[in-house]
Amino acid sequence: MYIRLILKKRKELNLALALFSLFVIQGSCSKFIVTECPPPTVGPVYIYKDCREAFKIYTTEWSFKLTESIEGLKKLAKVSAGQEFGNKAVKLAQEFDQINVAMQNEYVAACSLFNTGPCDPNVRERYYKEIEAIREQTTQLRMVYAKVQDLMKTPIPAKVEVKEEKARVEVREKEAKIDPRLETLKAIEDILTTIKSSSLVIERKGR
Repeated sequence: MYIRLILKKRKELNLALALFSLFVIQGSCSKFIVTECPPPTVGPVYIYKDCREAFKIYTTEWSFKLTESIEGLKKLAKVSAGQEFGNKAVKLAQEFDQINVAMQNEYVAACSLFNTGPCDPNVRERYYKEIEAIREQTTQLRMVYAKVQDLMKTPIPAKVEVKEEKARVEVREKEAKIDPRLETLKAIEDILTTIKSSSLVIERKGR
């Protein structure tokens, strides 16, 4: 148990140092304050004055790749409007946008709480978990971004014509067979599910 406590404190210190390095690199030293907490807290605690600004700085890669992925999905949906691929691409773009809004709101809430009680171990733990969640989701998003870029380069298959209303089900089945892009979209859907299932910001339990 003692070893576990040491490892936990070391992790907190590493996160604090990582935040400090990030802010220095971004030229944001004037935007946060440093405070000291009584033991057993190890090292200084960095408090960002503007939590929304902190979110933008900390999620630079996330924001870029998310924006590019959403715009890419929208463009893909536009050129495949009315087809199964186009419908799924639109839905995915909307879901990723919702994730971004939820993540920002949850981070700001955790950051604001942290700013009012940085020495409270429970508050600090929640804030650091929020940061870890963002890191994990950014890793997943890199795969989404790469797959969307691949889709942008994939040739658009010929559209299956619908001659009768009753043939729509058969058309969807044919599209699934002749449109290899649907398989990549399915992979993106799986990654989205992973982000949601591991996310603290989409469905937090036991709070």
